Amino acid sequence: VFNYGKMERDFTYIDDVVEIIFRCCKKPSTIDSNFDKSNPSPSTSFAPHRIFNVGKGKPTNLLRFIEILENQIGINA
Repeated sequence: VFNYGKMERDFTYIDDVVEIIFRCCKKPSTIDSNFDKSNPSPSTSFAPHRIFNVGKGKPTNLLRFIEILENQIGINA
């Protein structure tokens, strides 16, 4: 546990990530026809590709996460 556990991160269920990747593979890439090169938005692009953050958007404290795991499996980490 680096930095004494003083960190937070999203813990995303792997099945959710696999489902998202599977769905994206079936959707063809398209160019954003509304993209304005003179006033670009960081959330869009003229390229037919997109970047998705598949985290749940609710960070969890690492030490709290470890505590929950310890309680669930009955073993101290």
